[in-house]
Amino acid sequence: YTTLMGGLESVYREVLDQQALAEISLDAAVKGNTLEISASTRYPINIDNADYRIAFAVTEDKVWKKGYYQKNYMSGSGEVIGGFEDRPAMIVTDMKFNHVARAIYSGVDGIEGSVPSVITAGEVYPESYSFDLPRSILNVDNVKVIGMIIDHATGKILNAASVRPDTSESGVEAVAADSGLAVSLDK
Repeated sequence: YTTLMGGLESVYREVLDQQALAEISLDAAVKGNTLEISASTRYPINIDNADYRIAFAVTEDKVWKKGYYQKNYMSGSGEVIGGFEDRPAMIVTDMKFNHVARAIYSGVDGIEGSVPSVITAGEVYPESYSFDLPRSILNVDNVKVIGMIIDHATGKILNAASVRPDTSESGVEAVAADSGLAVSLDK
């Protein structure tokens, strides 16, 4: 870490000491071509005029297919950088990408009405959602759902959580939107 402005560790410790303004917990499952999400939120203080919303992002790990590549700016470097110094300037054969965003449900502003405007400290607010699974997913077993509580007035994310959905009932046949390549996801 850097020592600039007190270093990353001091900034991390400062943020760690702050009380979270919201808590979110998630459960998710893929059933057919549908993503079902159960989310619960809880807040440490009473709020009379909250303008909070929940948003969900779907990401995929281990993404690779023809046409995906990684520009390697470390190629030919004199420094040892995890083996990338010995790799070509364009990696096209074996680079797998993690955290590839596949969808953000209801956009970056979140779902209007997903959090009540009057919040009672400590009360749990459960909600259920159902969305179409993004067609761009190559392997449903590599999917993660990220739930975020957004302060709509400021655009700040108050807290977030992620979960790998249960895919045991998926039976999904994902189709890569730009290639026509079908990948069977039956177990």
